[in-house]
Formats: sequence, C-alpha cells, structure tokens
Amino acid sequence: MASSWTVGCLIAVVLGYWFLAISGRRVGGSTLRAPWSWSLLALGSVAGVELYRLGMPSGGSDGFLTVQFAAAITTLLPAMALLGAQRPHHRIWQLVVLSLWVILVLPAARSALLEPAAVFHVDPPWGWFLWVLIAVGLLNRLGTRYLLPALLVAVGQGLLLAGQLPGIERELGVQGTLGALICFVLAMLVVVLQLRVSQPPEPATGFDRAWFDFRDLYGVLWALRVADRINVLAERHQWQVRLNWGGLSRVGDGSGESELSPPQQEVLHQNMRNLLRRFVSSEWIQSRLPGGEAAESTELTS
Repeated sequence: MASSWTVGCLIAVVLGYWFLAISGRRVGGSTLRAPWSWSLLALGSVAGVELYRLGMPSGGSDGFLTVQFAAAITTLLPAMALLGAQRPHHRIWQLVVLSLWVILVLPAARSALLEPAAVFHVDPPWGWFLWVLIAVGLLNRLGTRYLLPALLVAVGQGLLLAGQLPGIERELGVQGTLGALICFVLAMLVVVLQLRVSQPPEPATGFDRAWFDFRDLYGVLWALRVADRINVLAERHQWQVRLNWGGLSRVGDGSGESELSPPQQEVLHQNMRNLLRRFVSSEWIQSRLPGGEAAESTELTS
C-alpha cells in the first residue's frame, strides 16, 4: 500500500512539473524566475523524499522525519523569494532565501546528528514561526487573482509539516504528502487556467491594466510599494488622482486617468514604466503601456 501511495505522489509531481513548464514561459525576463525556480526545487525535493521512502529500510521511520522536514521547508521558499523580487537585488536575495532554509532545517540536522534514535519534533516557538511563514505567503496574495492558489499552497504546506506545527500534532505520513502534492498541483492548474483567461474585467486604461497585472503577479507587498511611489508623484505635481487597489482614481470620486492632460498622462506612464522595469521585461511593459521608450523620466527611479 505504501508504494502505491508513493507512486501517486510521483504522478502528482510529474503533473506539477508540467504545469510549471507551461507557466514558466510567462515569467521569462522577469524577477519571477527565482520564485519559479524555487518551486521546481521544492517539487523535486518532495519527490526525492518519496523515492527515499521507497528504499528506506524498515525501522528507519524516525530518521526519515528529519529528511521529510528538510524537504517540506523548501515549499516555503518560493514565497520568500518573491519578497525580494526587485532588480538589481533579486539575485543577492536568493542567498537570503537559501540562508533561511539552512536556519529552518537546523533542528532537523541537530536531531539527525546528535539524537539519531530520537523521534524528531521541533519546539513550539519554532513551529509557530513556521506558521508565520505560511501566513506570509498567503497574506501576500490577499485581494489578488491568485488568492485561491495561495490558499491551496498553504493547505499543502500544513499537510507536509503536520506533526511539527502547533495545532497539527499528528504526522500524516505518505497520505499527507500525497494530499499536499494534490493541493500544489491544483494550485498550479488554477494559475495556468487564470493565465489563459482574459485580464481583470474592464481595465479602463493601459495604466490600470498594467497595475492590475503587476498587482496580481507580485502580491500585496510590492503592489503597495509601487502605489506609494505613484502617489508620491501625484502629490508632488498636485494631481488630484490616487492609485488605489482598484486602479487610478480621482480624489473624491470615481474618475481616473482621464482627469490628467496628455502630457501629465505621459509623465505618469513613464514613471510607471520605470518602476515596473525593476520587476518585469520591457516586452511585458510594452504590451500594456506602449511607447515612451525614448523619453525616460527620472522622477521616480528610487
């Protein structure tokens, strides 16, 4: 029975890699390549653990928990990589992500080296910290198109880390791994389907379309940062507009970019391009905010 569960896990991983390959074409040239790569590593780690389970001798289940924990921690890394997804620091940030993984697996390494016969279990404060990391990945998707995939990923992480998280005291074994992988695959399937459907309904302008797409791809943290920089620009020029979660709008009513004159709109667009270049490719920007390549504004480059 155990081997059949493991085969199911491996089939789920193959499907996951397929969906990642499909979505990978959409992240080329952007800083999302790093979170995407960490996702590949996480799936491979979980699959490797199941292969290890197949060859594990009977009676080795206690030591297996440490290996399983180290693999499960890799599923937290894509969301952490997204938090540093801004050029030119996005590559250096991956060292921070790697360091976080090393720190998180220290309890497992200590248990394997110093107490190989003991049943591995993290201390409650460590478990609560893991809950925080899971919550960060989920909360960063609130209000975006990808909230459902983020919720599925969070459920999968809870299943993989069951037994180490406060409130989930029982280790679920291969059944938990299969359930987690199903959640991950469903999340990737939802993302692929959402990438194939139309953009958010009725974006009034190219500016709003770029804003909606960026907001959904990069989550709450970076969206609020970009919105803040655009609003600083508007205040500096005394424009009566503000960039909110639902798009650009006039202060006090629902009208938006049409409130600005064409020269003002071009300044607005160019500054948005300058901000987005730190995250996405020029082709991505041109498909939403065409023009302006020869008129670089220096209003907001920091």
